[in-house]
Amino acid sequence: MYIANSYLLTFTILKIIQAPVLYKGAFSFLFFISILSIEVEKSYSISLYLSNIIKGIIKLLNLYLPIILIKILYLSMELDQAISIIRDYIKNKHSSDKSGHDYWHIERVVTNAQNILLHEKADRSKVLLAAWLHDVGDYKLHNGTDRTEELVFPLLSSLSYPKSFVVDIIKIINEVSYKGGHNPPPTSLEAKIVQDADRLDAIGAVGIARAFAYGGTKGRELFDPNEKPTEYTESASYQKSTSCTINHFYEKLLKLKDLMNTDIAKEMAEERHLFMLKYLEEFYKEIGYPR
Repeated sequence: MYIANSYLLTFTILKIIQAPVLYKGAFSFLFFISILSIEVEKSYSISLYLSNIIKGIIKLLNLYLPIILIKILYLSMELDQAISIIRDYIKNKHSSDKSGHDYWHIERVVTNAQNILLHEKADRSKVLLAAWLHDVGDYKLHNGTDRTEELVFPLLSSLSYPKSFVVDIIKIINEVSYKGGHNPPPTSLEAKIVQDADRLDAIGAVGIARAFAYGGTKGRELFDPNEKPTEYTESASYQKSTSCTINHFYEKLLKLKDLMNTDIAKEMAEERHLFMLKYLEEFYKEIGYPR
């Protein structure tokens, strides 16, 4: 009699199949308390006073825990609906990109973020929304002008997100970019996760492919033995660089492993970093140029 209504539990169980650990934990706790109540009623060694206390707790859980679960499930469905709209928006926005910032890059960054979230306790909504939107206003895609706030603010506002929430998303996105290594460190765990997720897609086999794709769209040479990598002293000169693509490995890609924020991203970056080193070794071997 103290367990939640069967229809509500049935709905909750069905959702739990695809829900985060939080739902499972809450449901498991309710189930445990219910079983405990039965055992209390069967046991004669526990005082009636203690039994009544536990029954009182179960009554409260019966009243309020289902409401909390429904609220959590509602928020999850709300996020899923928002992401569905944003996914279509991103597909349309990035459909013609050939610079390595296409829709599939965005999807890989989101996947990286989801994997990192399994190891970090952060605001899932903020991480995923920022991951989906992190490149939409990137200066590299808008002739050197950052349009993040211009594009993200009206989009998220149209989805009924409050202004303070949208401001947080924009701040996360602004803290993700490399900018020659001169962007200030992320100020939130959510920004650290999205930054790691984006940087993981800039290294390894995929990172190599993206580097040459970007260099090609900018008309940069593959390699120039007379052109040495540059250590940029400020972000403006980095953004204006026309250096050959191989130099980009030394100016950015090989530095990213040591700039990861989360422990899991650091682990993931190790293998990708080694692959880039092996690639460069083979590259110089094939062209007969010692580095």
